[in-house]
Amino acid sequence: MKDKLHFTFGDDFGKLLMSIAQEKLMYSFEPDKATSIIKDSLIGCTEELALDILIGKKVLIVNDDHVSVTVVDRTEKHSDYPQIDPLQWVNEKRKELIKDGWELADEQFNVMKDIVESGGKMHISLDVLDCIHMYGQDENMQDVLEEIRNHSEISSVFGLLVISKKFIETCYSALNTFRFLSVHYDHTIALDNSELEEVLSVITTRNTMLTSANLSTLTAAVTTGISECGNLSKYIESVIANDAILKKGIEPVNITDKYDAGWLSPNGDFYGLNGEIANMLHNQIADALEEAGIVPKDNENNPDGWLMEHGWVRIHHDHILYDGYYQAAYGMDLIPLTEAQIKQLVQYGNMCYGGVLAFGLSYTRYAVGILESCDESVRARILDYQSIKG
Repeated sequence: MKDKLHFTFGDDFGKLLMSIAQEKLMYSFEPDKATSIIKDSLIGCTEELALDILIGKKVLIVNDDHVSVTVVDRTEKHSDYPQIDPLQWVNEKRKELIKDGWELADEQFNVMKDIVESGGKMHISLDVLDCIHMYGQDENMQDVLEEIRNHSEISSVFGLLVISKKFIETCYSALNTFRFLSVHYDHTIALDNSELEEVLSVITTRNTMLTSANLSTLTAAVTTGISECGNLSKYIESVIANDAILKKGIEPVNITDKYDAGWLSPNGDFYGLNGEIANMLHNQIADALEEAGIVPKDNENNPDGWLMEHGWVRIHHDHILYDGYYQAAYGMDLIPLTEAQIKQLVQYGNMCYGGVLAFGLSYTRYAVGILESCDESVRARILDYQSIKG
């Protein structure tokens, strides 16, 4: 006869399970795994119930038998149970990532500057006899290369590349989590991540420059960076210019005029403005579209959130974001790109950015012609959604 295993729950089982799930959400940025932890642990737990438990709207109470739990609404007496305020957490996490991002971008610039000033030849001291000895032991010189790589001046560059790549991946996951929280909990969570996307773009570009090992490219980037100034005056000029435009009422413009930011509607109309990140251009356009009656004024979402949920493409320089496919992962309507949008994006990429644009939260670069030649499943994958079958 086989032995039977008997499990009992401690009084803190509910708090522990909620804490583990919340850590998956807030620190690993894995919202799907966070809800799965709860659903897999509680037989018959629905998606809706798991979502309430995840943020602490409901809590898990261990029953007196210590083999079952009860889900109850949170009250004042449950103050020791973990809780998340989605809106507050997103705002704080976004600020934290932006701060860390700009510090990382500054470090990238300093390394690039050091490389340029050294003419690409950092002066490092090596034990030549050790290198010769290692070479005699290994014809592929792997040990020699490892010895060089481990020198502080070289290893610092490699380390920075690793950190930069990890930060890019973290931001990609965080932006996914922001969307998850906006869809499931609070539509007032702003999905305009312009400043975070800007610092991500800078870090990604500098990482590419460093790995390309092209000294002339690095020199041009460093020289441009040192000479850049006057952002405040650009900001003020943009405020004045955009106020004048919006006072007349928002109207479609030519997408190939290369605006700094804009929204592309399902029927192919493009609405754009110029300015700095601080001008909050996408928000301004979305508000103007609501004022014009294009975005319903009685919707429960922010105007920019409404646009993302209803098949509008968000464009910032060469970066393309689109929620129409991705939102299907959260039970919302799947809205494919329209032919009008595809035509406009291809024209925009070819005429303004040499035929290449960066797509989705991952900033992956593709030749824009792929939008016309590929099937819907490929378009979905390019724009963050993996579940359409080819």
